[in-house]
Amino acid sequence: MQKKQIISINGPVIKAKGKGDFAMHDIVYISKEKILGEVIKLDKDIATIQVYEGTTGLKIGEDVEGLEEPLSLTLGPRNNRNYI
Repeated sequence: MQKKQIISINGPVIKAKGKGDFAMHDIVYISKEKILGEVIKLDKDIATIQVYEGTTGLKIGEDVEGLEEPLSLTLGPRNNRNYI
């Protein structure tokens, strides 16, 4: 897992800086609360992250852990029908 630390919080967007290598669209967990976010911009060692939960209570310096995988969702049940 890659790690950075929060350097700014602006509503649902945070910035994190550090030595960890994040990639665009990577899933991240923010703070020990494991708040879900996604990397939306990279500029050298600073990652801009869209937070998908509330940011209330987050503090500068808290860890951001990159999972090194893109965000994915199951939108409906899978079925075994073959469509032509």
